[in-house]
Amino acid sequence: MKNSVIILIVTAVYFTAGCKEEKENPPTQPVSGSFMFDSAGDYTININAQEITAKITLIGGGGGGGGGAYHNNNVNNSTGGGGGGGAGEVVTVENMHLEANTTYSVTVGAGGEGGNMGSNGTTGKASLIALNKAIIKIANQGSEGRSNTAENINGGAGGAGYPFGSAGGKGEISMGITPSALPGAGGIGGNNGSTYGTGGNGGKGSEVNTGTTINALPGNKGANGMVQIEWKGKR
Repeated sequence: MKNSVIILIVTAVYFTAGCKEEKENPPTQPVSGSFMFDSAGDYTININAQEITAKITLIGGGGGGGGGAYHNNNVNNSTGGGGGGGAGEVVTVENMHLEANTTYSVTVGAGGEGGNMGSNGTTGKASLIALNKAIIKIANQGSEGRSNTAENINGGAGGAGYPFGSAGGKGEISMGITPSALPGAGGIGGNNGSTYGTGGNGGKGSEVNTGTTINALPGNKGANGMVQIEWKGKR
């Protein structure tokens, strides 16, 4: 009976020590991966790894370009072009720590819509990454390019952004019997150096061609933003 008790105690001690050794053994296998989101919308990520560091690039949505100024057929001048939309911000974060097996929210900002003739564009949307609804990093959006009032010869203002869009071009005045006047060019959308989040170009103004009005054009849509996550860790 005494020998049986001794065997049970030794077995229990060995089993406990073995579990403790396994539990304290840290992950050693390097792993890596990436996520790329470039369509406007909401997403989630969850990484099954330990000791995670990531490079995160976020680009906000670009602003839409303004439409060219409206013409009422009762003046001899052409009209100004719409302003270009501002570009979305580019934000890059190196060596950002991410929690293991934790769900993060990702939002890719949409580009703003181009404005119709005589109308402003719309502002883009920000791109971001968040945890439990708390924003960790954000890339701001570009603002809308603007149109101008009817018959106005001056172009609309460019939208604020990273960088700003340019203002629309100026129209012309013609004093002839059968007037002709070239329209103001649309402003150029802001360019942040990437293919994402650029501002939309503005629409050209209304043209007068031998007394006939050719309507202004609408502005162009801003480009959608982007979020890219390149991570590495251990498992």
